[in-house]
Amino acid sequence: MTPWFLAGAIDVSWKARRAATMLGELGARRGVAVDAVGRVVGAVDAITLLADPSSVVADRLEPVGELADGITIRDALVILSHNGAKIGVVVDSGGSPIGVVTIEDLLAPLIRSGDKE
Repeated sequence: MTPWFLAGAIDVSWKARRAATMLGELGARRGVAVDAVGRVVGAVDAITLLADPSSVVADRLEPVGELADGITIRDALVILSHNGAKIGVVVDSGGSPIGVVTIEDLLAPLIRSGDKE
C-alpha cells in the first residue's frame, strides 16, 4: 500500500497531460482523482490520459474501490473486481483515506507464492 500522503491525489479539473506527468513523476501508472474538497471521485490511468492529453481528468475517470484497512488480499480483489476497478483507496474506520493499492500490488504476493490454496 502506498500511504495516502505519497499517493499524489490528482485534481479532476486538471488537464490529462498534467495528470499523466504527475503520475510519471511518482513512478505510477494509475492514480486517484479528487474533487475540490479532496473527496475521491475516481481513478485515472496514464494510458487513458495520454490518449487525449488535452481532455480534462473528470472526463477520463475510471472506477475506484473502497477498501477497509486490514482487509484480506482476496477480499480486496473481490471488491475491485466487482467494481471494475484497478485501484483501491484504503480507508480507516472513519472513512478517511489512508492509502492506495493497485490490483498489481494485490496480485504480486499471490503470483510469487504460486497461490497454492
